[in-house]
Amino acid sequence: MFNGLHGAQQNIDDATQSFSGKQKYEAAWETNPYVHLDLLSQSDSSGTMDRAQFSRAFGVPLPDAVTAEGAAPQLQRNLDESRHPGTAPASGMVAQLDNSRRTITVERDGKPYRTITLSTSTPAMAWSPTQEWLLVADGPDVVAHDVNYGNDTLRLRGGKGNLTALAVDDDGVSGLTVGGEIIHWPTPFGSRVASNHSVFSDAVAIPDTDQALVLTDSGTLVTMSLPDSSVARTQKLPGAGPALSTTNFALSADGNNAVVPSVDITSGEATAILVSLTDSATRTFGLPGCVPFDSAWASPEIVYVACGNAGAGLLNITNGGFTLTPLPYSLRATSVTGTDSRLYVGTNIGLVLHMDPASMSLVSDSGTGCPQDMESLIVSHDGNYVYHGGDAAGNAGCGARGNFTNPAEPRWDRLVYPWQTIDRAAATALSDDGKFVAFGFADGTIRVFTTDTGEPIVIVRPATGSVRGLAFNSSGSQILAVTNDGTALQIGVDVKAADLTHQRQRANELLARAGELGLYG
Repeated sequence: MFNGLHGAQQNIDDATQSFSGKQKYEAAWETNPYVHLDLLSQSDSSGTMDRAQFSRAFGVPLPDAVTAEGAAPQLQRNLDESRHPGTAPASGMVAQLDNSRRTITVERDGKPYRTITLSTSTPAMAWSPTQEWLLVADGPDVVAHDVNYGNDTLRLRGGKGNLTALAVDDDGVSGLTVGGEIIHWPTPFGSRVASNHSVFSDAVAIPDTDQALVLTDSGTLVTMSLPDSSVARTQKLPGAGPALSTTNFALSADGNNAVVPSVDITSGEATAILVSLTDSATRTFGLPGCVPFDSAWASPEIVYVACGNAGAGLLNITNGGFTLTPLPYSLRATSVTGTDSRLYVGTNIGLVLHMDPASMSLVSDSGTGCPQDMESLIVSHDGNYVYHGGDAAGNAGCGARGNFTNPAEPRWDRLVYPWQTIDRAAATALSDDGKFVAFGFADGTIRVFTTDTGEPIVIVRPATGSVRGLAFNSSGSQILAVTNDGTALQIGVDVKAADLTHQRQRANELLARAGELGLYG
C-alpha cells in the first residue's frame, strides 16, 4: 500500500482484527501508534476542589440540573474572553445540550448548524480556543468534536473518576472529577502566542540555536525564542510598510544572514534584501524580470529564487549578479529548494524539476501526483530527499517524499494522510536530525510525519488562519508555527514517535487495554 509501513500496519491489524464496523474504525484510529492525538496516561492531579471552587477558579459556568432529564443548559464561550461566561463566541456559535435526547445542537449566528449525537449523557462541555472543536466530558475522558468539518473525534484519556466540569484555555484542558481531583491535559490544539504583527508570511529555524526567524508580509524580521516564543529582536527592512510585499526569505547555513525577496507594490520592482543578523546591515540587489514566489539559500554565495513565469533565478550575494533561466515545457516556477550542487524547482502542474545549478540544465523531471502549484518544498540535509505537503488545490493525499538517491530516476512515495480533509500546504520544515518533516496548511492544520515511513505522528488544527511558516527547535520536540492572521503558536512533538520500539510498546499497551475491556482476545 505504502512503502515502509508493513511493521506499523501489522500492529494496527493485530489490534483491530476482532473488531467490526464502527468499532473497528475507531479502534484502528486509537491503535495507530503514529497518530498521537489521545493523550494516554497524561493526567496530572494538582489537588482537589468541589464544582463551585472549580467554577470560580476557571470561570466556567455550571448550569443547574445539568444532568436532569430535559435540561438544556447552554455553554457560550468567547475567543478573546474565554474565562468570562455568558457571551457567545466570536464566530457566533452556541452549543446547546439536551441530555434527554443525548444531543448537542450547535447554532451559528442564531441558525442550526450541526447536531452532535452523544453515546451517553454529559455533565460538561467547552469550546476549544478557536471554536473549531467542542469538547465534551465522556465518563473520565474528554471527547473533542470537529464542529466545522466533521473530522474524526479526538479522545483525551482520563483517570478513574468521571468528569463533572471542564475548562479550556491556550495551556490545555482541565477537568474536575467526581472525587474532587483536577485532571489536566496538555493542549492538543497548540498554544497561542501574543503578537503585534497583522500578517506573518514565513518562518525558519536559526541553526544551532533555539530561535526562529519570522517574516511579516510588510517587511519586518522578528527573532523569536522557541522555548517560550518571546520576541528577542525586531528589524524593519528598508522600505518596510504597506507598499512592500515580502512573502518568503532564505536563511544562510550559519544563521548569520537572510535574503528577503521583495516587491514594491507601487512600482512593481522586485529586489532582494540581504540582511546581516549580527549587525543589522543591509544590502539590496535587483531581481530584474522576476516575480519572487520562493527562495532558498544554496551555498555561501548563491541563493535560488523561484520567479514564476520567468523561471528559476540564481542570485550571487557577493557581486549582486542575478541570472534567470526559463523552465522547460513553459512551466512556471512556484517553489524552490536545494543544496550547492542540486536545485529542485516545484512547478504549476505538480512536476518537480531537478536541475544542475552549475549549468542550469535539466537532470530529471518527475511527477508527484499533485496536478497544481507546488507551493512549498524542503530538501534533506544530504540533498537526496525532497518533501512537499500537497498542491494549491489541496488534493487529498498528494503530499510525498521524493527519493533522488539516483538523480536520473527519482521515486516519489506518498505520505500517509488519515481520513481527514486537507487544504493547500504553504509551509514546510525539517527537524535538525532529519527524522521529522512538518507541513502547515491553509485551513490552520499542522501535520508532522516521520521521514523514514511517511506516517503522521501529529495532526492538530490550532489556528484559524493559513499556516505560512514552521520551525523546529533543536531537539525536534517543539514547533513554532506562524499564520497569515498574525498568530504564532507552539506545537509539541513526541520525539519518541519515530522509535519503532516505542511504537510496538504503545501498540501492546493498547492491545492489553482492549483486552481488559473485553474487546480483544
